[in-house]
Amino acid sequence: MNELQSFADTLTFDSLVKDLATGPMQEGSATRSTRVVIGRGHKDRLCLPQQASRAKAAYPEATMHWFERSRNFPMWDRPD
Repeated sequence: MNELQSFADTLTFDSLVKDLATGPMQEGSATRSTRVVIGRGHKDRLCLPQQASRAKAAYPEATMHWFERSRNFPMWDRPD
């Protein structure tokens, strides 16, 4: 939770949220020869788990991997 408060306290947070909310949608991926994996955390409070279907629609060839005890940044939740 501390990291979210730190983000919210930055000078650019409001403009970032506005850009994310009103900016253009991602177009998805180009044709790739490599494997694509989307990692999502079940405890994520920034990219909510119910939004995973949007990521899968944008990247239909991707495999979805769920981190059971993770939030938005798995490497911060358990860096080792």
